[in-house]
Amino acid sequence: MKTLLIGDMERINRLYFWLEKAVITFDIALIISENDLQSQHYTCSIEPMDVLGTVGCEYDIIFICSNFYQQIRKILLMIGIDKHNILSEYGICHYLPKDDIMRYYAEYCRETCKDLITDSVQIGDFSYVSTKIPDFQNDETKLTIGKFCSIAEKTIFVLGGEHRTDWCTTYPFNVLMDGFDNIKGHPKTKGDIVVENDVWIGISSLILSGVRIGNGSVIAASSVVTKDVEPYTIVGGNPARVIRKRFDEQTIKKLEEIQWWNWEYEYIYDAIPILQSNQMDNLFAYYDTVVKEGRE
Repeated sequence: MKTLLIGDMERINRLYFWLEKAVITFDIALIISENDLQSQHYTCSIEPMDVLGTVGCEYDIIFICSNFYQQIRKILLMIGIDKHNILSEYGICHYLPKDDIMRYYAEYCRETCKDLITDSVQIGDFSYVSTKIPDFQNDETKLTIGKFCSIAEKTIFVLGGEHRTDWCTTYPFNVLMDGFDNIKGHPKTKGDIVVENDVWIGISSLILSGVRIGNGSVIAASSVVTKDVEPYTIVGGNPARVIRKRFDEQTIKKLEEIQWWNWEYEYIYDAIPILQSNQMDNLFAYYDTVVKEGRE
């Protein structure tokens, strides 16, 4: 397919990997770049955005890799390009096998979290995190977030920085004044924070150090989590308290057993319509007849 790529060159370069994996062949005839006019992957002509208005209708498909997708699409439509031939970069998934579609979105989520990931912060595949992690200069304490977690904005994970309520004063002389840095133990931390898999944390929640949040749990908005949360439990408040279990104990036990988040990508892809339903029996049947048998 004769193909035109438009947009940010860094994103266009990332698209190259997925174009190579597609089930059809894309003939990249032209790139119109918002910035760089050179590429490490493509051999076609690369032109600046000035030429956008001169684009003809000879392209079978146009991928737009830009924050200005709607504006660029509008210009292309005014030129006379068929709307069905204009796709965002995510449109490449129409041409990928199932497991690569899953890998594409895993990579997309990873890219959105890349500024958060450090030696102390690890984030699993498909999790999206709109948050900040205060730096209390405690290299020993870590935050681990599992797969398929949904963490809303303004959530704060506090890995340290706790004042000593058991000392004579809570004031951090040793941090703020010269000559007292030999005093250790203030501020303190209760340990690592672990968020397991398929966890939803609502907006403006505060997660304190030493907490483990179990698989499938839900943290209500504006909660302060000071203690461990058991799997598939909804908690809320300040401090957060148990509101209810999401399912009965037998169902929770089975969910913990099947660990759908660890399935092979193709199995997860095919199960999405079931996962996004209340048909729990169908999910368990799918695991028993498809996933387990496929692994044997």
